[in-house]
Amino acid sequence: MKKSRTDKVSPRDRNLIDDFADSIWAESGLAKRTLEAYRLDLQMLSHWLANHDKTLIEADRVDLMRYLAGKSSYRARTIVRQLSTF
Repeated sequence: MKKSRTDKVSPRDRNLIDDFADSIWAESGLAKRTLEAYRLDLQMLSHWLANHDKTLIEADRVDLMRYLAGKSSYRARTIVRQLSTF
């Protein structure tokens, strides 16, 4: 069975992602699909960071720019959403 990109999310990052999703849902009442997209964006970032021996808390602007640079095939709308999420 192939591992998912989100399998390498640390328990600490998973808790942060859950807290973030709960918080923005409570504040903004976002649609379920939007919350799922935000959650997946953060899980994928967490997985990428784990491959660079970092967590979400440790990530800085340079890490985010490097991560996004690898997503050049993504639609502009997706990149903008990811930036907003991060």
